[in-house]
Amino acid sequence: MPPTPAPILRRAAERTLSLITTAFERMPARIAYGLADAILPALVAWGVAHELRAGRAGRGARRNLRIVYRDSLGSIEAWRLLARNGRHLAQFAIDVCRMPRLDATRIGHHFDLDSLAPLRALLAEGRGLLCVSGHVGPWEILGHAASVSGLPVTIVVRGLGSRPLDRALARLRASGGQRCLPQRGALLALRKVLARGEIAGLLLDEDERRSPLFTPFLGTLAATSPVAAFLQRVSGAPIAVVSCERTARERFRLRVWRVVRPGASADREAQLRSVTAEINQALGDAILDRPEQWLWGSRR
Repeated sequence: MPPTPAPILRRAAERTLSLITTAFERMPARIAYGLADAILPALVAWGVAHELRAGRAGRGARRNLRIVYRDSLGSIEAWRLLARNGRHLAQFAIDVCRMPRLDATRIGHHFDLDSLAPLRALLAEGRGLLCVSGHVGPWEILGHAASVSGLPVTIVVRGLGSRPLDRALARLRASGGQRCLPQRGALLALRKVLARGEIAGLLLDEDERRSPLFTPFLGTLAATSPVAAFLQRVSGAPIAVVSCERTARERFRLRVWRVVRPGASADREAQLRSVTAEINQALGDAILDRPEQWLWGSRR
């Protein structure tokens, strides 16, 4: 029986994405990032059209900007910030495609390895380490750089709803040696990661629908996952709230915004809420420090 059209199209999409990512990986940096700048006007135009549609439905990046900044950010300033955000996302796409180039021989040229020292110190305490970040800065670089630098890293990943795109990202993420766990059913595996004294990486700036705690985030109560607080309670691992900062083209460093230590409260609910609120505060600080580098359009 001949293959059905869907698998043929899927394989074609996977092959096309593989060719595109490999091309951006291998071409000179000035050409790769120059192409990102070249498509920026089209990306901004698409973003404006999307925002106008989303705004009519009560969603979108401008809505989130109004919630966070209230009246302190005018309409023109909001559009300017979103234009800078578009440039960041275009550069970020190239950053991700070029991750396989950041191997052990090159990583020190592109990533400030000294910035990883706080993670090494926390990991040396022997209880494992929960690294919590958000979709701010070139976040995919974090686990890759730490893993290439010799740190044992396992991250939780969420499917994007596109098998070709998910497979392309899986190949790029695996190039640095980090282990990736699907979000569903990851809790037990993460407990084992921490028990081995390793790093567990989580992105926790998304809307939590299954078992949320409503805690302040950027000045507004938000449905937040308590998974990091729960894992800390059962493992005793410290939590480092971190972000990856782009300092120049293909130049990155880690920033640690807060270290949350295990508390001694017997009240489970109060401890989960307190730790989750600390994480949200630190993530908010990271976002407001680089507002053009956060995914403002995501549902939060």
